[in-house]
Amino acid sequence: MRTVICPRCGASFNCHHDTISHNDCWCTCLTLPPTVLAQLQHKWPDQCLCKKCLEELANPLTKV
Repeated sequence: MRTVICPRCGASFNCHHDTISHNDCWCTCLTLPPTVLAQLQHKWPDQCLCKKCLEELANPLTKV
């Protein structure tokens, strides 16, 4: 686990990406539209976003 800062909103959160199974991580349980996922990978490569931001981005009406 590591504490990181969300590049989208600036909130700090605990990232468990490297310490738990990817099937158990909330960031892998959300379904993002393919276009949003591509934008995130382009805008913030290799960075984690907080749960709140990912939940907002899962809504097709939210802009990246």
